[in-house]
Amino acid sequence: MRGCLIGDFSLEVVQESEPLRQHLVAMYREWLQPFSDCIAEAQAAGEIDSTFAPRDLAEFLLASWEGAILRMKVERSGEPLRRFKDIAFATVFGPP
Repeated sequence: MRGCLIGDFSLEVVQESEPLRQHLVAMYREWLQPFSDCIAEAQAAGEIDSTFAPRDLAEFLLASWEGAILRMKVERSGEPLRRFKDIAFATVFGPP
């Protein structure tokens, strides 16, 4: 129910501090690289669909995850995270 520290911090400081905003952008980019690399490997192995570029899928998954966490906190329910998981594994990580 607490969510993501980086996501929470992002919501609260980006309007107040340009240096912190730039640091958060760098953190998200650093965070995306392992996801993108893993997706690229899975696409090369034919394990997931390769319609979209690995980086685009990584961006989509991170944004969806962060949005689900925000909704989870607002709704005080695990339903948004369950929905994210169910849809991600049925589509992005489903059979190609």
